[in-house]
Amino acid sequence: MLPRNTFSPFTTMLERLGIAQDIQQTNKAEIAEKNLVNVLESGLYPLVWADQFSLPYNDLQPNDAMWGMIPILAVETDGKSVAVVDRSSQSLQLSMAELTKARGRVKEDRYQIMTLDTP
Repeated sequence: MLPRNTFSPFTTMLERLGIAQDIQQTNKAEIAEKNLVNVLESGLYPLVWADQFSLPYNDLQPNDAMWGMIPILAVETDGKSVAVVDRSSQSLQLSMAELTKARGRVKEDRYQIMTLDTP
């Protein structure tokens, strides 16, 4: 699937599998929150990129020199909190502010949201 090094292995893998992606990205936190709410209200479950050092349930010490953006699945929101699935069989609750802060940590992936079509 990935016979050579690529700078975006996840996207490359999805393209090679023929899985269509809808990607939204913004530089504004309030638009990012609105995009997330709109996608969840449409019945889809989006992937959002968040800094694992900024997610409170990881219990990692925030560090200006360290970051690690990972995709996590958002499954539900009431506008104030968000349920996400991240390496657990149970959903985890985050406040919208906590998730937005973690999503905005790295400029390249800032507030990115992705939905996938069925392959």
